[in-house]
Amino acid sequence: MVGATARSASSIDDFYHAFVGRIISLANTHTLLTEAVWQTASLRDIMEKELKPYNDARGGRVILNGPAVDLPSEAAVPIGMALHELSTNAAKYGALSAKGGQVLISWDAEPEDEGIRLKLLWEERGGPAVSPPTRQGFGSRLLHRVLATQLNAKVETDFNPEGLRVSIDAVLKQGQFPNTPV
Repeated sequence: MVGATARSASSIDDFYHAFVGRIISLANTHTLLTEAVWQTASLRDIMEKELKPYNDARGGRVILNGPAVDLPSEAAVPIGMALHELSTNAAKYGALSAKGGQVLISWDAEPEDEGIRLKLLWEERGGPAVSPPTRQGFGSRLLHRVLATQLNAKVETDFNPEGLRVSIDAVLKQGQFPNTPV
């Protein structure tokens, strides 16, 4: 993480803020995991912790919509980091950088033989016009390589001028719905 952050930083100050943000994001996810004795972490809790600084008092800038899902520890960390990268990007360049911008995150989870299929959609609205980046940064690598490698996730990114859309489709091997036996 240090090397990837250093490669994508344009100054010491950028490096410091990006690295500290990533460490805080990891710490937040680890806190949720330790509360559950390293078994699972609530997807909604991870999202709320990650996006709380960007929401308004009415809760209208960040909209979360999906069922209760407990992520296994091996999925909670990469998903938490992905949400951190998406949040940071939205705050710097996307919908959360504009006064009326919104982030809508919806997800669905269905049982399968191997675990639970999680389909998550990140949508930004009301921000500056979106265009594909000129270089791949840490966040893009994390989304496409780490999620694909660690979770065998399919990640699709749409740089729609109206707002970034990212979909993540993964089967969580040990995932569960709260209060459901494994």
